Amino acid sequence: MTVDQATADGDVTERLTSADPEAVDAALHDVLIAVAGSRADPRSWLAANRTAFAGVVTALQNARSSKTLELACRCLEALAPAVGYERLMAENLPLVVSGLNHPEPRLQKVALAIVWLSVDANQTAHFMASPAFSPTIRCVGSDSLEVAQSAVELLCRVSTNENAAVGVFSPDGSAILTDLAEGSETLRFRVLELALRVGAKGDAAADLMVASGLFSSVIEDIESDDILCRLNGIEAIGKLLDYSAGFDMLERLHIFGVLLPFLRTPMDDGDGPSIDDALTRAACMKFFGLFATKRPHELFRLDAAIGLRDLLERHLDDFAMRPDVLDPTLIALYNTASSPAGLRLLLLGRDAESPQQQLGSGARRGPIDRLVGLARGEAAGSTRLVALQGLACILDGCPRDGGGGGFEQGADACRSWFEDFGGWRAAATLARSAFDDVRVAACALMCAAAKFAWGVAALAAAGDVVDFLLDRSLEKTALGKEWRYSVVQAITKNPRTRDFLAAPVVQRLAAYVQEGPFYYVVNPEVAFESS
Repeated sequence: MTVDQATADGDVTERLTSADPEAVDAALHDVLIAVAGSRADPRSWLAANRTAFAGVVTALQNARSSKTLELACRCLEALAPAVGYERLMAENLPLVVSGLNHPEPRLQKVALAIVWLSVDANQTAHFMASPAFSPTIRCVGSDSLEVAQSAVELLCRVSTNENAAVGVFSPDGSAILTDLAEGSETLRFRVLELALRVGAKGDAAADLMVASGLFSSVIEDIESDDILCRLNGIEAIGKLLDYSAGFDMLERLHIFGVLLPFLRTPMDDGDGPSIDDALTRAACMKFFGLFATKRPHELFRLDAAIGLRDLLERHLDDFAMRPDVLDPTLIALYNTASSPAGLRLLLLGRDAESPQQQLGSGARRGPIDRLVGLARGEAAGSTRLVALQGLACILDGCPRDGGGGGFEQGADACRSWFEDFGGWRAAATLARSAFDDVRVAACALMCAAAKFAWGVAALAAAGDVVDFLLDRSLEKTALGKEWRYSVVQAITKNPRTRDFLAAPVVQRLAAYVQEGPFYYVVNPEVAFESS
């Protein structure tokens, strides 16, 4: 007898509810084949076997082995879309609630899957008002990462818009999430992620998120005297930057007002800032650097809110002898300057948001001039390396000649900074360093300069730099060879290269690129038999 016959002859429910475990497993296996295959039609099958779903539920409830449990769960997951949300909740609500509250992760997972596979946008309000909603929120705190993530995804799915978000941020929902957030740090971040994703549905949802108080603990951490709590709090607000409404959320939560006192407080004494003060400032600068990377289009809003350019400039001056603060400040600076909007802000100030304003007598190059000086040699160790990496990022982020989106003079500023640094010769000198990270940073700077017309023009006047780049024997590491190759490749890709370099030089560069980064010149040796 075939599976189709077995499941159509009416005995499937009897076998599913049998006292014989082997018979139950066989029946579940037959059901699974009938409804979960590539050509299966669960709706038609259910129409022919109206009581079979109840039989699967019974098999699940009576399961005595992990095999039976798994088979029953897979059957339920396959049948849920065909059964439909209304029937599931009308006939099996206790089963769903029991599964959500069960300590066994597999049962929690199947209960979440049943809702996920059956609910649609028209039923979200009913689900949020049902006894299954609160247990779903509690599943966010499951020890099983798979269950917890499934719960987060389900809650985000049913919070289809800012009106639906009221369910998650209801008094009961907020109370459950607040209680969960008091657990481990990992769990708190999971709760905050859920709150952010639901709060991003719209202005009303964001207001509900703030009113829920879920972020109160984060703000308390930032204001805490415990430095570890403070650093964790600053790290937590970085998650806001992943959402389109992130800046509005930062303002609604008054985050900037919480951070600014740490940044504007004078140093403790003549010996410099305390360790806690330095760590806090460094964390804030890392946050601003992350902001510049993820939300460059809102840098002018950030400057209007906190005076970003002035903060960067002051920290470069006040912490010149403190690499633990200076290095994160440099990173925030070059992340800001690596976008056209950020470069405009740093050069022209917050009134220069209009692309019509050009670089003129009112431009302030102070912060980036300082970075160039540090890269040139005014600093050593990690600070010089960070400055060198920063200069490379700034040049790389600036649109090439004529492509500045109304701010073409940004390329002129980059040319000036590269020349002040020492140009190709200085970069080539650092590319001979014994330290891999310095050589890589120097190559990255040369790559960035090579995309500009003024860059290849300067290379033509730099003497033997081309010979240095083409000498494969000077670089031994695979990473260094790849970066050196990238420099030569960038030079050959610049359409203006032929205007400045002699034809034989261009041919040598093209041959180098064709050979690849790991080409090895073999010098044959002839051995003579001794007499």
